[in-house]
Amino acid sequence: MVSHHEGAVAMAKQLLANGEHPELRKLAEDIIDAQTNEIAQMREWREDWYGSAGSGAHDAMHGEG
Repeated sequence: MVSHHEGAVAMAKQLLANGEHPELRKLAEDIIDAQTNEIAQMREWREDWYGSAGSGAHDAMHGEG
């Protein structure tokens, strides 16, 4: 899930850099805020439960996240 959320943040940042429509820019900002918070929450849970916050790349390679 973390790598999926990181991808959403990256795409939303790209939209902010290149997008012209105010509605889409607002959506991108909302996605960045929400997904960033969710990434932090998932990493906190992982660290609490397993002793490691993990990384998106590691999680994706090992079927985690």
